[in-house]
Amino acid sequence: GVFAPSTSCQLVRSLAPWSGGAIRERSIEGAYLRAIESSENFIYVENQFFVSSLAGGGIENRIADTIRRRVKKAFLNGDAFRVFLLFPQPEEVGRWALPTLQREYRTVATGGNSIFERLTTECPGIDLDQYVTVYQLRSHGVLGGRAVTDQIFLHSKMMIVDDRIAIIGSNNINDRSLLGDRDSEIAIVVSEEEMIDSTMGGAHYPVSPFSHTLRLRLMNEHCGLDLDDMRTFADPLAAESFALWHSIAVENQQIYEQTFPFIPSNTIKTWAQWEELKAQHAPREDDSAGTVEDSAATVEVLSRLARVRGHLCLHPVYFLQSEGPTFRENVIDGELYQ
Repeated sequence: GVFAPSTSCQLVRSLAPWSGGAIRERSIEGAYLRAIESSENFIYVENQFFVSSLAGGGIENRIADTIRRRVKKAFLNGDAFRVFLLFPQPEEVGRWALPTLQREYRTVATGGNSIFERLTTECPGIDLDQYVTVYQLRSHGVLGGRAVTDQIFLHSKMMIVDDRIAIIGSNNINDRSLLGDRDSEIAIVVSEEEMIDSTMGGAHYPVSPFSHTLRLRLMNEHCGLDLDDMRTFADPLAAESFALWHSIAVENQQIYEQTFPFIPSNTIKTWAQWEELKAQHAPREDDSAGTVEDSAATVEVLSRLARVRGHLCLHPVYFLQSEGPTFRENVIDGELYQ
């Protein structure tokens, strides 16, 4: 997108006296919360982390709970509304990753107080796939005659709301970035006065050229489409648009799980089961994290992988679900990653 003369750009921060010589500021979190609360049609999030108060353990930021409340309001009012969440699994190696992973999944889907569980309880009959969906990015190639795969480690930190507001910055969605007394962060809130015509749910809906174009180029890239395709995902509430987006994620995930059986998936419930699968399928010696799989690059394997479109996959939010909580408040992993 290109900034027009009517573009409004507001800087927001996470800052504290020790880091910036100013009063404690958490205006990034405030900007996220206001945008979510005022959203009318959809929320699109890409972030390196997604750890919020619903996970428990003393986590304070309210991003996930505000999303939950907005979705609940839409459901009870009978309104169409979508939340797209994209974040990677932790990049830390081995069991170091487990506390962060558990916090993220307890924010979204497990643990008794997550977005999914609260909405299922508070909104009887809700079809979660029509309101909140979670994704990750993955790629593959051939190395030394073997097919290999690994996640694409999302490092973007942005949220687009209704194609009218975009928040882009350095902050993760976790307490470390949002509370203002730890990491210093900066973000920019972009909106525009001059709109272009678009649709939401088939109805006329003016949108910001910058936010609209940014979202479309991201979604196109993730699905392997032409970056400049301004039609396929123009209306994120349209049934055919969402069906294409979501089906690509589902089919890609299925192909990867079939080809590389020990990559993280919802069917792997314990660490022991994961270790067994990794041993069974002869992982590479340098695969301490279990995210790269060796598979003979046969015609069948390559033919299957050729059906992958783009990089979009479902995020397996029930991976290692049966592992008990590994984190406590105020221990070092919490300070580092929550």
